[in-house]
Amino acid sequence: MRPTQRDKVMRMAPKDWKKALQAADGIPDGWYKCQALAQVAQICPLAKQQGTILKNAFKAGLSSGDPNRVVTASAWPLRVLAETGKERAVQEETTRLLEILKKEANPTRRMDALVEVVLSLVASRSSFLKALQEFEVACREANSWKGPRAIARVLPFVAQVDPARASQLSQLIADAKERQKLERDLANSTGNGA
Repeated sequence: MRPTQRDKVMRMAPKDWKKALQAADGIPDGWYKCQALAQVAQICPLAKQQGTILKNAFKAGLSSGDPNRVVTASAWPLRVLAETGKERAVQEETTRLLEILKKEANPTRRMDALVEVVLSLVASRSSFLKALQEFEVACREANSWKGPRAIARVLPFVAQVDPARASQLSQLIADAKERQKLERDLANSTGNGA
C-alpha cells in the first residue's frame, strides 16, 4: 500500500512542523488535508498558529463530502482542540458538527461518525456528554449489527467519565450474551471484575 500524502505529513511533523504544514496545505483531498492539518496542529508549539491551523483543518473537513465524512474527518482537529482545554471553542465546534450530522439520513452512518466525535472529546467532559447523548439516539435508531461494535469502542471511555451511564449504554445491546461479555470485558479492564 502506497503511503498517502497525509501519512507523509504525519511522519514529517515531529521533525519539522513548518515543513509539514506546507505539505499539508498542498493536499487537494479535504479528508486527508483535514487530518494532516490536525496532526500538524497537535505538534505546533505556537498557540496562535495552532488555532489558525485548526481553523483550516475544520475548513478542509467541510470539503470531505457527505455529512458522515465531514464529521468523521473533523473529529481529528476536534480532538486536538479538546486537548487544548479551550472549552468554549470545543463546545462551539461540537455543536456545529452535531448540526451537520443531523443532515445524515442514515442512522448507522450517523452512529459511525458519532463514535469518532465521542472519542475525540474525552478531554472535554461537557462536550463528551453532549456527543454521547446524540450517539445513544443514533444507536437506538440504527438497529444495526454495527451497534454493539460501536458501543464497545466508546464504553471504556464512558465508564471513566460516568460509570452509571456506561451501564445504561451497554443495555442498548439487544443480545444478552453479547451484552454480558462486553460488561465482563469492561469490568476486567477497569479492575472491577471478579
